[in-house]
Amino acid sequence: INAEYMGIDIIECKRNKHVGMQPEPHVHADIELAQVREEKYKRIIAELADFYKKYNSTHRLSPDARMASITSLIRNSFPDFIFVGFYIVVDAPLIGRASKEKFLEIGPYQSVILATPRIGFGNGVCGTCWEQRKTQVVNNVKECKNYIACDNETQSEVVIPVFKSREDRSEVVAVLDIDSIVVNRFLDDIDRRYLEQIVDEFLHI
Repeated sequence: INAEYMGIDIIECKRNKHVGMQPEPHVHADIELAQVREEKYKRIIAELADFYKKYNSTHRLSPDARMASITSLIRNSFPDFIFVGFYIVVDAPLIGRASKEKFLEIGPYQSVILATPRIGFGNGVCGTCWEQRKTQVVNNVKECKNYIACDNETQSEVVIPVFKSREDRSEVVAVLDIDSIVVNRFLDDIDRRYLEQIVDEFLHI
């Protein structure tokens, strides 16, 4: 897979020696065929469109409400996703000080995992997405030196940037973080393309 052509940043973890390697047979057990996975994303998009058409007509849904509906549909559509959630950029005062500090703070999410509450700029996969303003894909979290672990089951991760608006992509205001229990889960173009579409269409309406 040509990651540069796809427009994805494959995070350098030990020079990406794992890229192109075939995982053990059992790792493939929960991975749907590409066309099945694509149909699931299409259903998510259709459901979100109907949902927002119904509930966004008289009063604009808050960002939290939109994020909550997105995480719920995605998490419940893919059994191998152990965490689906948003981290939001906040600028908060330091306790006992006059200065402020920006960081990612956990927002709406779906998981059995208790999420890391704060992530600094450039730290972990989420912080790297915020810093570089690009989708980040980690093929094997065990080989990533900049990975922040909050469980022992996650094998791969994808993080999508949420920009200030469709027109203004100079500032990241949040990120969508998804963890899977399957190695090399996000290598194909389908997941990245549809997740970016979901974020772009349903968080900027």
